[in-house]
Amino acid sequence: MINELGLLLIMTANSVSILIRGRISMFLTAAAALSLIYSELCLTLSADSSANQFVQTGTLGAILFVTSFYILRPPALL
Repeated sequence: MINELGLLLIMTANSVSILIRGRISMFLTAAAALSLIYSELCLTLSADSSANQFVQTGTLGAILFVTSFYILRPPALL
């Protein structure tokens, strides 16, 4: 997985969470995470790649969900 593409996807998912509220933004974040896993699977099947790439892709998917959820529910300021 190309790192720049993952960072761009984080920014896009955050922008969607700002513009579209509710379950639809979480659905789009889930679609982005699934597309990351699918692209990594295609890269693994077409080239000789290590299993460590799946861990990095899963971590990136988790970061997508955490940032999207953080934008949807910001913490209360004290």
